[in-house]
Order: sequence, then structure tokens, then C-alpha cells
Amino acid sequence: MISDTKRYIKQLISGSENSEIEFKSAKGGLPESFWETFSAFANTNGGIIVLGIKEKNGVFYPDGFDKQQ
Repeated sequence: MISDTKRYIKQLISGSENSEIEFKSAKGGLPESFWETFSAFANTNGGIIVLGIKEKNGVFYPDGFDKQQ
């Protein structure tokens, strides 16, 4: 199951953000913008919020994890 989850996350990261998917860095805890995105998704057709992923120059990468996790 974990390998399926990892594969799914990698697939999501290989795409880009859109009206149904949003990536958020969770370094330091739940980001303040989480609830704004949550509310927007709740008031539309829904969506996926992926925590722990940061975007820089159009590239998405894990953020806030240490090597032990």
C-alpha cells in the first residue's frame, strides 16, 4: 500500500497545480493558507491538497521531511 501511495504522489508531483490540486509546504506545521484552499475546494467540485511539497520555479519537491522519515 505504501508503494502505491508513493507512486500516486510522484504522479501528482509530475503534473502541475490546477483547480483540483494544490501543493503546500508543511515545514513547521500546517500552513496558514491551508484553510483558504480547503474552503475553496469545499465550495467547488473538491480537490486534493498535498502537504509537504514545495514548488520552486515550476518544479515540485518534498519539503519539511528529514532523512529519518
